[in-house]
Amino acid sequence: MLNEHTRLIAAVSESVKSAHHRIGEMKELTKSVHELAQSNTAIATEVKLLAQKFDKSIERIESGQKSQGERIGNIERSLQQIERNEKDIAKNAEDIEGIKQIPAQRWKMVVEKVITLIVAAAMGGLLAQFLGG
Repeated sequence: MLNEHTRLIAAVSESVKSAHHRIGEMKELTKSVHELAQSNTAIATEVKLLAQKFDKSIERIESGQKSQGERIGNIERSLQQIERNEKDIAKNAEDIEGIKQIPAQRWKMVVEKVITLIVAAAMGGLLAQFLGG
């Protein structure tokens, strides 16, 4: 019976050692799982931050494109206004040239009338001398 108890104690002792060894392995596995969970949490946080930065970058790009589109629209409108202004300037130049011609035409008419009067007076004087004389 003593042998039997010794053998049982030895078996129990071996079982306890084995259990302690498994518990040690479980602790290591638990520690590894815990570290892995922390790493995953850190990675998830980084991914979330990167996604937010990416979203902000996309927003800035879209805003920049919108801004550029607005600037291009403003430039196009300005070019159209410049074209209209150029047409108005050309028309005004024609009008000014016509206005400048009016005094010259009047002066030409006055000179023609004066010459006509001088010629008529000279003819009248010659005719009066011819008839009176």
